[in-house]
Amino acid sequence: MNTCENCGKFIEKGKKIALCGKCLSAVMEERECNTCGKPFLAKKYDRFGNKGKQVKCKDCWSDIHKKSIRPPDYYPSHLKHADPVLQNEIRWLHLTGRKEKAAAALQCKNWDEYIELDRKQKVRLPKQSSITGTNICD
Repeated sequence: MNTCENCGKFIEKGKKIALCGKCLSAVMEERECNTCGKPFLAKKYDRFGNKGKQVKCKDCWSDIHKKSIRPPDYYPSHLKHADPVLQNEIRWLHLTGRKEKAAAALQCKNWDEYIELDRKQKVRLPKQSSITGTNICD
C-alpha cells in the first residue's frame, strides 16, 4: 500500500489516497463555474490528497484579475495637476497619508513654488556632528 496505484512510485504512509502527488494532480473532473455556470475541467485533488477547491473557470478568474489592476496613468480627478513633477509628488503625498500637504501642493503653480512652501512649513533643527557634538552649518 506504500506505492502509487497509477505509476508504482513509493509514497509515504498517511496519504488519504494511494496516488503520488504527480498522479493526484493529474486527476481531473468536470465542475460548474460558480459565476457564469459554464462547465470546466478542474483538478479533483491537490497534491496532498485534499479535495480541489477551484470553483471558477479561467475566464471568470481573468475577469476578476483585470478589474483589480488599475491602468498605469490612473490618478484620482481631485489630484490632477498640470506640472507632471508636482503631480507625482501630490500623488505620493496622498498615498502616504499626508493629505493636508497634498491639498497645499495642489494650490502651487509649479515645483519651485512648492519647494518654497515646503521650506516655510518646516522648522529645521541644526544638525550635530557625531564626532565633535557641535552644530554643523548648512
